[in-house]
Amino acid sequence: MHTLKDFLKTAIRAENCIQTLYEHGRDKVKDPATRKFLDCLVKEEKQHQNLLTSILQNKIYDLRVEVPNDKVFDQAEVAFGEIEEKCTEEWTIEQILQIALERKFHAQKQYELISKNCKIPEMKELLENMASEEKEHRFIIEREFKIVTHQMGYEF
Repeated sequence: MHTLKDFLKTAIRAENCIQTLYEHGRDKVKDPATRKFLDCLVKEEKQHQNLLTSILQNKIYDLRVEVPNDKVFDQAEVAFGEIEEKCTEEWTIEQILQIALERKFHAQKQYELISKNCKIPEMKELLENMASEEKEHRFIIEREFKIVTHQMGYEF
């Protein structure tokens, strides 16, 4: 049986992995607005990673609590995968944003699933907030994807 500690380790890895994806996109794209957008996402993911790492290291909560729903960990595997091995120079910003959208969807579901199973009220609220932030990230990434693919202009 997996524990809350296992989940935090998985979530930290996922946050780090999505940072790598955004950094790859930021480093290859020429458009200053898109570079700035991706840089902001990198910073937000680092904040998520730092928050989760802090919870893990400071042992504020009993992290031995079992997570009865293995779907959380299945969802995590889909959410982050192995970005480092798959990123290539041939990837376009469109492909990077598409992958980010998929990853954010699965990350949102991962946080939603774990929050439903969490019995620690403060931790449950934190996880619900993380799910909400992932949903918001999906929304802004989708908007940027539409801008980059010329489905929508910056004026919207």
